[in-house]
This record gives sequence, structure tokens and C-alpha cells, in this order.
Amino acid sequence: ARPERWRNAGPGGRGAGQPGGDGGVELRQVAEAATRHGLTVWENTLDTQLVPFLADHVVGSEVVLPGAAYLEMALAAALETYGPGPVELENVEMRHSMALAQGKARVVRFTLSAEGGDFSIESRELMHAADMISHVTGRIVPKLRKTLRKTPCPKPCGSEADTAGLYAKAVDSGLHFGPAFRPMRRVWRQGDTAVANRRLEPVAAYAGAVLHPALIDGAFQILLALADWHDDALSNFIYLPTRVGRLLLLEKGAATTARATLIRQSRRSLTASFSLYDQAGRELA
Repeated sequence: ARPERWRNAGPGGRGAGQPGGDGGVELRQVAEAATRHGLTVWENTLDTQLVPFLADHVVGSEVVLPGAAYLEMALAAALETYGPGPVELENVEMRHSMALAQGKARVVRFTLSAEGGDFSIESRELMHAADMISHVTGRIVPKLRKTLRKTPCPKPCGSEADTAGLYAKAVDSGLHFGPAFRPMRRVWRQGDTAVANRRLEPVAAYAGAVLHPALIDGAFQILLALADWHDDALSNFIYLPTRVGRLLLLEKGAATTARATLIRQSRRSLTASFSLYDQAGRELA
């Protein structure tokens, strides 16, 4: 669900490459309204037939678009709008989950104010005249406020966790990850920090991703090794990402190693920080 693959309905009229094709009129109307307000808009149709690996992200009994996918959309939009280089997102609020019901595609719209960097992600069911549902808001920082010094790729240390057991805990808490969303191969924990080696299954192939959603989600999954599961209250809730205070993309790549540090745990929330690295040990985000 990346904007670079979407029809761009920003200034310039019809969707890129769609001078008179499907959706051209609707996209032109979006563009004209957007231009008057200084906005750039991407819009496309999304379902599990178009992007099959998304069907492996099930919350409760529904296929739900992972929060990581929204982050990847924003990173792709930032690179397309502001050009190559580091990207900073801030105050990303995930307000409403997007369920991808079988046979019911959704029209997804990403709107960006290029001047201020504010963005939103909305959707509605395809072929329905219902109002758009707001899923995510946030901001792309047009210019980085400071330079972040890269950290070295962490080496495994501490005790090794049972990865299969961690995914069993996920099922117990209502998170059902299929093969595409099971990237963790080995996980080591030391205190409030854990490091995971990850690898994508072939079914998760998604060429050209800035940061693959399953690998971003796989970083969040490290919290399965860090949360205090002796607290029975944890099993009463399904934990999903709801807010990202800051995300800094240093460079694109395949994040095969991730580190997570648990900052705070309460009965209803977990707060943590994450770092992602490629196979060569370069910090990506």
C-alpha cells in the first residue's frame, strides 16, 4: 500500500499514468480540490487480493492493516515529495484500525500538506458513497531538526527466548500472525532490551519497500519477549501500536536485525523504543 505505487492525485490533474483510465475522473476531482488547499493526494484501492501478504495480519478474527503499513506509506510519500535523504516522522497517531474484509476492497487516501508536512490516511469501502474514515494523522518534518548519530548494530547477548513460544503468546493475546508476519528467527533478551534476527518468508515479497511493513511490525513483536506476562491483565487486551512519537529513517534497506527497549509497562499500554539495522550492520531507522 505504498504511495509510490499509487495513482498520484496531486497537482497536475489526473492520476499519474491514468489520463482516462479507471478512477481518472475521481482522481482529477481530488486533485483540483487539493490544489486549492496546497495539498498532495495519493489514492488507490487496497485489499488482500492486491496485496496478499496482508492476509497474514489477523487481529481477533479480522484481517487488519498493520500500523507498520501506515508508517511505510508516510516514508514513501516523504521521499517522493521531498527527495532522497533521511526522513523524520513525528506525532503519528493511529486512531482507527482498518479492517480488510474478504471481498470488500477499500479506497485508501493519503493526503499531505507539502509545506507544513501534516498528513492523514483515510479510507472507505470501494463502490460505497460513505464518508471517509480517518485512520492516521501525523507530520513529516520537511527538514531534519538535528543529526542523529548512528548506533552500532547490537550483538546478541543475554538469554535466548523461545521464538515459537513468543508467537504462541501472541495468539493467546488475540494476535494471529501468518508466515508473512513471522519474521523473528532468534531473539535474545538482557534486562529491558532485546535483539532479534529476522528474515522474511517468500510469501511476504514486496519489491521496492522503503522499510518492509512486516519487518517494522517484526520490531514491535520483540515486545513479546519484553512484556511482563506474569501480569494477568496483559492477557485481557490486544496490544496494537497507537502512537509513534518520532521515526527517523536514515536510509532504505532490509532491516534484518532489530533492537527494542521497553521503557514503560502499565496494565493497558507498553512504551518502547526501537532501532533497525541491515545485514551489513548499518542503522536504517
